[in-house]
Amino acid sequence: MKTILLFFSTLCVAGLLVLTAGCGASFVDLTPQDVIPPVAGFYRTEADIRAAVLGTYGNLRGIYNNFWQYTELPSDNTRSFGESEVATGEFDRLTWRSTTGGVSTAWNDAYRTISNSNVILEKIGGIPMSDALKNQYTGEAKFLRALMYFNLVRLFGDVPLILTEITTEAEAYTFKRTATAAIYAQIEQDLLGIERQHQCCSRTPAVPDPLPGDLAEPGTRPESGVLTKLYCVSKILIVKLLVNY
Repeated sequence: MKTILLFFSTLCVAGLLVLTAGCGASFVDLTPQDVIPPVAGFYRTEADIRAAVLGTYGNLRGIYNNFWQYTELPSDNTRSFGESEVATGEFDRLTWRSTTGGVSTAWNDAYRTISNSNVILEKIGGIPMSDALKNQYTGEAKFLRALMYFNLVRLFGDVPLILTEITTEAEAYTFKRTATAAIYAQIEQDLLGIERQHQCCSRTPAVPDPLPGDLAEPGTRPESGVLTKLYCVSKILIVKLLVNY
């Protein structure tokens, strides 16, 4: 019996020594949860920006896999029944709430894409690359941001308009809802700038053809398509367009 107690006592002491050795400064020196840490070694080369742009396109898969729920189900084109009633019935009956599954997903996915685009636009200026490539990637980031805001205002109305990189949690809470008209004006500004400068997806000899990893990019002149839809739904912008025609 004494032998067993001695064995367990020795085991406990050894365990405490191991735990004590592991409790160094690095164990308790944690990254603050309200601060977004800088990405070490990234956003330094053209390849980094290209990867960031392609990664931002990657968000669209999840967004448009679910987008029909918010746009088609509330219309007369589709309806939910049977087992689908549990997941999508509230959209079909126009009774969705902030707690309805999918609503927060639509919001978070859109703002994740906007955040990625804002980071690209802030970092790209100091990275060495050809003017053609810089023009291309800038246009694509602005297009993706404009597309997300176009979706957001049609789904939620007034939403926060964020055009810069957010680095802390506290900063994120400073953004209030912006009037839909102001957001439409920002979308128009971005898309017209892209269109006039032929920034988005305009391949030139200096910009290589898409590689297999680039197949997520939109087709030729996507900004014109979104701009056309923008004028169809915004009375303020279409009136301004007709007056200045």
